[in-house]
Amino acid sequence: MSATAVLLVWFNKKSSSEIRLDDLKKQAKEMGLSLLRNKDKNTFIKAVASALVKERKVVLTHSDYTKVTQDDVRIAQANK
Repeated sequence: MSATAVLLVWFNKKSSSEIRLDDLKKQAKEMGLSLLRNKDKNTFIKAVASALVKERKVVLTHSDYTKVTQDDVRIAQANK
């Protein structure tokens, strides 16, 4: 749930069904996440969201990472 909230803000989408696997693959490639070949969408969501937080491209204002909502996510760097 928290990873999805991060990506909804990053991609500026309303629901997780609007986030395409191709978009996730492109973002993962740009970030150098090469170990995701042949993985499912959920794995990409978790990996890309985690990388965005680690690289400080997004900032989480909520301290409990298991309950992050879209309101708790702020973009720190311009995406794309």
